[in-house]
Amino acid sequence: MPGNASSPAWSEAEPSVRGVVAKGTLEIREAFGYAGPVLDERKAALIRALFAFCLILAAIAVAFFIDLPGMGRKKDEDSNQLVQKADSENIGAIRNQKDCVVVLHAHEAGNIDSEKLREILRQLKKERYGDIVQMAEFDVEAHPDIAAQEGVNSETAPQLGFYIEGQRVGDYRGPWRKRPVQIKIDTVLRGYMQRIGKEWRPPVPGMKPDGGQQIIPIRPPDKSTTTHPKTKK
Repeated sequence: MPGNASSPAWSEAEPSVRGVVAKGTLEIREAFGYAGPVLDERKAALIRALFAFCLILAAIAVAFFIDLPGMGRKKDEDSNQLVQKADSENIGAIRNQKDCVVVLHAHEAGNIDSEKLREILRQLKKERYGDIVQMAEFDVEAHPDIAAQEGVNSETAPQLGFYIEGQRVGDYRGPWRKRPVQIKIDTVLRGYMQRIGKEWRPPVPGMKPDGGQQIIPIRPPDKSTTTHPKTKK
């Protein structure tokens, strides 16, 4: 049979076929810089390092660009903790929060300035203010009743309104950069601190504020009993 490897014809052709294959393999290795039949160990180590680096890049891409199960939900929960969502039912409770300044953002979806302001408020809440300033927002188009109360619409949004225990104490209409927004909030917060005085901190069970009184009274010295050492002439 012509194709049978055990046939005499194949046995005679086998050495020449092997020679052609070996010659072709050697040419390929020489073309790629491989001088011998065994791959250089340094090049092999480099290939392994490049492969591991590609795997690391792929893992980073998965972490940043693919929403893993539960990852998006955790992100939404963190956002809700930083900025409260106001609607027609809870707007009164949000404005009347105690022991803090409430910053109410009239948000318009798709508005570049409003989206930028949303991120600024989240950063300031997380990095600077904590519980003393509560950030909240409502959607202007979804809640036209709140928008009317705030004196804002889709053409004038965004806008910030400031509340202290339900009382409106001011508003802000730009510019929408982090520093000016922070200065405005600091100004309102400073007025709030002056308004409530020294006892601005929430009461602690079992403790009573001393009202800033001195624990040890300091009395000026009695001049009649004060003596000075005599100086020699």
